[in-house]
Amino acid sequence: MIKHKLNSTDEYLLNQLESNIRYAVSLGIKVCIGCEDASRADPEFLLKIGLIGFKAGAQRLRYADTLGILEPFTTFEQIKYLKENQPLPIEIHCHDDLGLATANTLARN
Repeated sequence: MIKHKLNSTDEYLLNQLESNIRYAVSLGIKVCIGCEDASRADPEFLLKIGLIGFKAGAQRLRYADTLGILEPFTTFEQIKYLKENQPLPIEIHCHDDLGLATANTLARN
């Protein structure tokens, strides 16, 4: 998504993330970092986003299964990994392409 939709790079996104969050927070905005297509992203990249976001003042990290490809066991493991390795609370946004959105949402606990 970063390369093809945003015509950008991981490095550019990470470099812009902190200053953009700090600016929003300075305006009194509560920031939730939306990670579109997180279910297909590199987990280490998501950790970097969470850590940078936390340091910059974000309040939450939104994990999105944009293509609706997850199932509950994978959802549980991926969210558990993020919860254990970065400080932001996690919210989840599941698409229902395979009819598993409710199960995946409940599995994230």
